[in-house]
Amino acid sequence: MKKSIFLSIIYFSYFSVFSQKINSKSKVVRGSDNPKTTVHFKDNFSVRMDKSLYKKCNTARFSFYMGKQAKRTILLMNLSRVAPVFFADSILIKYDGTVKQKNRRYIESLYRDLKELEVMQVLKPSIGLWLSAFSHALISGITSYEGHRGLKLRLRLFLNLNGTYGENCDYGPRNALDIVMDLLIDEGIPGVGHRENILSEKFYRVGVSKKWHFQYRRNTVMDFSGKKFLDLF
Repeated sequence: MKKSIFLSIIYFSYFSVFSQKINSKSKVVRGSDNPKTTVHFKDNFSVRMDKSLYKKCNTARFSFYMGKQAKRTILLMNLSRVAPVFFADSILIKYDGTVKQKNRRYIESLYRDLKELEVMQVLKPSIGLWLSAFSHALISGITSYEGHRGLKLRLRLFLNLNGTYGENCDYGPRNALDIVMDLLIDEGIPGVGHRENILSEKFYRVGVSKKWHFQYRRNTVMDFSGKKFLDLF
C-alpha cells in the first residue's frame, strides 16, 4: 500500500513538471510567431512593434526617389491608418510627453479620432505624386511661398489625374515624426483638414518631398490621390 502511494506521488510529480515544461515551451513558440522590432524615429524616441506591422506600413522602402525622412513620413501615416489604436497608445501618448502644445484639445480630439477610427488601407508610394510634391516643395522653398498653388495643374501634368486628390504642406519640422504629428494634431487649423487627409479612406497613394525653405528652413509637401490612376510606382 505504501509502495503504491509512493509510486503515485512520483508519477504525479513527474507529470506536473513535464506539463510545466510543455507549457513554457508553447509560450516561447507563440512569442516567436509574432517577432518584434524597435523603430527609432528620432533621438530618445523609439517604438517597439510587430515586424509584420512594420513591413506592412513601410510601403515606401523601395521608393529610390524618396529620401529617408519622406519614407518614414509614409510609414508613420500608415501606422495611424492601419493600427490607429496602437498609434494612439504607443506613439501619440509618448509624443505628447515630449512636446508642449498651446491647446490640449487638439491632442485630445486626435486621440479620440484614432480610437474610433476603423482600420483602412495603407498608402502606397506614387512617383507621379512625388513629382508633384517635389516641384511644389522646391519652388515654395526658393520663393518663400506658403500654400497649395497650382495643385490641379501639377497633378494633371505629372499624373493625368482629375479624380480624388489632396495635399498637405508643413513648414519647419525636419524629422518625420514631428512632421506627421504636427499635421495630425493640426493645432489652430479649423476643421483639422491636414488630419483628415492623412486619415481619409478616399486616398490610396501618396508622394512626399521635403526641401529647403527660405523662411522656415524646411518645408514638406505630401500629395494624395485615390486609386484611379496609371502610376504604378
